[in-house]
Amino acid sequence: MSRAQKIISLITLVVIGLAGSYLRFSELSERPMHADEATGARLTSFRLNSDQPYQFNPEHFHGPLLTLTAAISCKLAGENEWSEMSKFPLRASCAIFGSALLFLPLLLYSRFGFSVAILSASLLATSPLLVYFSRMFTHEIQLTFFGLLCVILLIQLTPQRKLSYYMLIGLTLGFMFAAKETFAISVIAWFASWVLLKLPEIRSCKFGQLEQKIRPYRAPLASCVGAFLVVWLVIYSNGFSQPAGLWDSLKTYFVYQIEDGHDKAFGYYFDMLVIPEKRAIWWHELPIFLLALVGFARSFTAISHARVIRFLGYSAFIHLLIYSLIDYKTPWLMCLPWAHFCLLAGFSISGFSQWSRTLKLSSITIIAVALSIQLRTSQQASKRFHSDERNPYAYTASNRNMESLEVWLGTLNNELPAGSLSPMQVIGENYWPLPWYLRHQPMVTYTQQPTSLPDSSVPVLFVMPVHFELYSEMLSHSHVPFVRSLRNQQPMMMYLRRDLWDKWMENWPMNH
Repeated sequence: MSRAQKIISLITLVVIGLAGSYLRFSELSERPMHADEATGARLTSFRLNSDQPYQFNPEHFHGPLLTLTAAISCKLAGENEWSEMSKFPLRASCAIFGSALLFLPLLLYSRFGFSVAILSASLLATSPLLVYFSRMFTHEIQLTFFGLLCVILLIQLTPQRKLSYYMLIGLTLGFMFAAKETFAISVIAWFASWVLLKLPEIRSCKFGQLEQKIRPYRAPLASCVGAFLVVWLVIYSNGFSQPAGLWDSLKTYFVYQIEDGHDKAFGYYFDMLVIPEKRAIWWHELPIFLLALVGFARSFTAISHARVIRFLGYSAFIHLLIYSLIDYKTPWLMCLPWAHFCLLAGFSISGFSQWSRTLKLSSITIIAVALSIQLRTSQQASKRFHSDERNPYAYTASNRNMESLEVWLGTLNNELPAGSLSPMQVIGENYWPLPWYLRHQPMVTYTQQPTSLPDSSVPVLFVMPVHFELYSEMLSHSHVPFVRSLRNQQPMMMYLRRDLWDKWMENWPMNH
């Protein structure tokens, strides 16, 4: 590579890095807190407060890596308890992984060429799905980072690799497990892809010969498993302080409770990502899928590294198939499978340097158009439509008025006599992310199934839909009702005691 080419390559990398990071960090605190983000924040607060030690829950929550990294981020921001926490440090702990994700294809550079690495990185940087969920405080982007790192290590695995390389794979798998138990799906997909690739050899190989071929890999596999176990032991036991977490990490595969209402048709993911749909804007990531198909198809022609590309193609499509067969579906579950497709799409221009000038210019034009489409969609998904029902990635998004609720409660606290709003009561189930917006309130109680009539002396009550009828009648004389929305199409009723409302209204002309 000439000096000029190196300068161009460096500039390209800087542009991709800046663009990808901007998409992930810009206005990171603007979107209302999602219910899953709020529960993750509450778990993180237990790591910050030694009086309430963190403990892995195998029935309801995923791996401990998310809260571990978030706790570090919060402490660096000077936030040491629940009431001090803010959105940016929490989301930044994931946006960092999302930004680092787009640099992983550079590990392909020495073997597969600069063009493959740059295109893969560009697609990862601008993918609306990956941008949107890099900005969200959930487990998925950490799983995606370590999962993509693992598959990049796997496709460059050769018999000449040292034991340290296998240990690195084991560590990566360990961090995948620490992020989320669904890492097992990726292991299954990768193994199935390897079997498909090696099927002709396996069929012609006798058992004795098979055992002979496996024997040299015993030590490498042992080092891989050993590294995996180290990560598992340290993180799930919370630094060996809670050994029960190790058993719970295995038990979660049998006792995890899946919420109702997330069953989708087999083609849900394909429709969401590949089929263009006009909802205010055109939503799709068709360019990535088409480029991935080109890359996969080329692996069946006389192209270098064909078996590697085919393995990656099998992995991408098997991931998509497995997740599509599972009834429980949410958009973020596609992050790791879609990262596979971005990587596969990069191989669509494998051998670019040997192409004709006309073919190069045509390919660059097509890729530039594809990236511009993705860039615009990513901006719209993360900014204008970040909580809009028309955005397919804004799944069960919190309503924007939750932000104004927090501001209003703060104003009430400042303008009414001290302690006037305490204690507050939340009545019913499925109230997240409400606790996040009440974290500054000194006394809040939560009652899922009220056993008695409502207490008319309580200053503020938040009532979920199932109890609307009872409370609207019983509090009609003592409280003033306000309709609020937790999430899109999910209302909530707030009741403010009438004497406090009257006092607020008396002060309104003076203060406003």
